[in-house]
Amino acid sequence: ALSSACGKYVEGVMLILTRKPFQIGDRIAVSGVETDTSSSGSSTWFVEHVDLFTTTVRFSLSNEVATVSNWSLAGSRIINAKRSPNAVIRVTLRFNIRTPPSKLDTFYEKVMEYAKEKPREFLQVNGLSPTSIEVQHNYVQYVLSAQHHESWQNGGAVWKTTVDLTKYCLELTEELEMTYVPPTLPVQLHESSDNKNWFGK
Repeated sequence: ALSSACGKYVEGVMLILTRKPFQIGDRIAVSGVETDTSSSGSSTWFVEHVDLFTTTVRFSLSNEVATVSNWSLAGSRIINAKRSPNAVIRVTLRFNIRTPPSKLDTFYEKVMEYAKEKPREFLQVNGLSPTSIEVQHNYVQYVLSAQHHESWQNGGAVWKTTVDLTKYCLELTEELEMTYVPPTLPVQLHESSDNKNWFGK
């Protein structure tokens, strides 16, 4: 038991002194190595204090503070937002399956113009790509991807840009008459086996 505890201590010390995955003030996300990360950004913590034994972090959304042992962090995947430059933002969109390519081209051109008008926010627009086709529901799902000038360390600025871009895309789909309307599903009424009327009589 003692040797196991010593091994964990050494592992934690090596994390801080050798690997140095974060510094005080960094925004980090901690998860299992095999856990998938979110394409819209991970839930993050700000590093507030580090010593050889523990690390103290503050949750960015609720301001809650937690202290974790360094050895428990050593086997985890640690995403450092400060060291992740130019955050990629994604907006998911649905267009009717019969939307002509010319309208998609116009939509993308206007998004490009929108981004060029905000050079302090957008580094570039990466593209508009189809991700799935739902024939039964008459739509094609697309993902609009763009790169921000800020890293995920400045999550507030990245999220504001994402919200503004999403709002613009929704307004643009209405302007170009590309708004997806789900098909009306048929309503099936079945007569009960005992021939009761609607009031159960």
